[in-house]
Amino acid sequence: MHEFYAIQHTPTKQLLPSPSGRGSSHVEFGDPGIPRLFREKRHAKSALTYWLRGLVTVNAYQRMDGDWDEDWRLEPKPHRIEADCEVVPITISVGTETG
Repeated sequence: MHEFYAIQHTPTKQLLPSPSGRGSSHVEFGDPGIPRLFREKRHAKSALTYWLRGLVTVNAYQRMDGDWDEDWRLEPKPHRIEADCEVVPITISVGTETG
């Protein structure tokens, strides 16, 4: 058996899914996809902390001098409430089915 950790929305018991195409701040509970799993509890807690801050977007652009720069923006998501989320253990067992 292998133990991992996931972020769960306590009221609905939904797990936060893995990002698909965009960064992890763009996913919400209830989005389609497989749950995002972490090998260590502290990694899941860190991801939850950043996810609670809101939606992060980064736009790269070329300055007039030819160098590239990035414009980082944070859009708060007030519906993301820390008290409604928890890190939960997930156990996966791999075996063969007989019969």
